[in-house]
Amino acid sequence: MEKKLFSIQGILFQEGHALGLGDKPGVGLAVKIQKAMVYAIYHGVVGPSEDGESFCGQMHDRYGDSEISELLIGDTFLQFTKKYQNRPPILYSFREKNGNVWIGTWMGDDCGVGKSKCIVTQIEESFFDPEG
Repeated sequence: MEKKLFSIQGILFQEGHALGLGDKPGVGLAVKIQKAMVYAIYHGVVGPSEDGESFCGQMHDRYGDSEISELLIGDTFLQFTKKYQNRPPILYSFREKNGNVWIGTWMGDDCGVGKSKCIVTQIEESFFDPEG
């Protein structure tokens, strides 16, 4: 019997600021600071933990590799914890679904809060076999 595995692909959004140069009337060339939406694509795979009680796995995004734990998925909710090395955990919580896209938020002590969307796809273990 094959293990139940899930592929997760998503995007996280965080409000930030962009710096640039622009022409300011009466001043000339000046530094401009404006609000910007920062985003990062993430992807990972989760499967049963060693004790079989929960789901865990690995994820990667532009900020580095992270461990995924405490994945809970139901008809009306999706939740998991993401942890980068030497950083506090980040909780992802999704309560709305539009087609196959989960819509929710993330929150971490050292990174604040933001929005996220993701798609979770159940995959077979044979997906990782190059011959099969």
